[in-house]
Amino acid sequence: MRLLFLTPRPIWPLTSGNRLRDYHLARQLATHASITVVEMHGKHEQPIKPPADCGFEKIFSLRKNAAYTPGKLIRGIKGPIPLTVLNYFESRLASQIAEIIKTGGFDAVQIEGIHMAEYVAVIRAASRSVTVLADWHNIESELMSRYSENTTNWLKRMAAKRTAALLRRTELQFLEGCEAHTVPSQREREQLLASCPSANVHVLPNGVDVQYYSVAEIAKVLPNAGVTAFNRSLLFVGSMDYHANIDAVSWFVRDIWPEFAGKYPDLKFVIVGRDPAPEVRNLQSDRILVTGTVE
Repeated sequence: MRLLFLTPRPIWPLTSGNRLRDYHLARQLATHASITVVEMHGKHEQPIKPPADCGFEKIFSLRKNAAYTPGKLIRGIKGPIPLTVLNYFESRLASQIAEIIKTGGFDAVQIEGIHMAEYVAVIRAASRSVTVLADWHNIESELMSRYSENTTNWLKRMAAKRTAALLRRTELQFLEGCEAHTVPSQREREQLLASCPSANVHVLPNGVDVQYYSVAEIAKVLPNAGVTAFNRSLLFVGSMDYHANIDAVSWFVRDIWPEFAGKYPDLKFVIVGRDPAPEVRNLQSDRILVTGTVE
């Protein structure tokens, strides 16, 4: 089987949660099929090749233009295509993707996320026989609705409400336009089926390679690690400039952490991830560590 894995971001290095899901999913698929990765990178980003043992047959790196330009902002609010989808669609990229599909002889195309929804029609036009699969990292309309409820900026709140409404329409079209869908949780599966009962939706949860992070494996890298203060810790990993992650750790520290901290005096909470927002940095204390980016 030949599969094209289409993602709106670089698949390497693993510096965010969505890249983690993309890479490990594609790598597992590569043990069962021939995988060609098509990734997108920003104008000032340089593509970085993943490890040689990733198993991918080919990798195409496509450069996309800047997001959130004034023109895209106006078109995104006006609709019908939401801004978060407009940011990733360009006619130039569509032509490149169509050419890759026409010459690749693929049996299926897997799309990573609703951001790439406008490319479904491009894929269909390039090959009538290809099966289109969709992997949902989140239900983006839900996240956008939550953001609109939590932001104190009235302009951002109105824009988020409008974007959430447009996303719900796009998500329904996406559900109807792909042969199968995967989501991280049963709750998300039920939510998608409630809006489109005929959709073919499966749960594919995120996971952790517990063997890789075992005490034995850590000892190979850090032979003198021994027992440290961080052996008694809770770890949150994610892009800490992302609104959903900012909300998550803020909620945890406010509503959950006091009970844990009181019950376990030696417990620490470690927040790991790039570009922590001011709200995250302000959580730092003697028992809460905010690391920023780590290798």
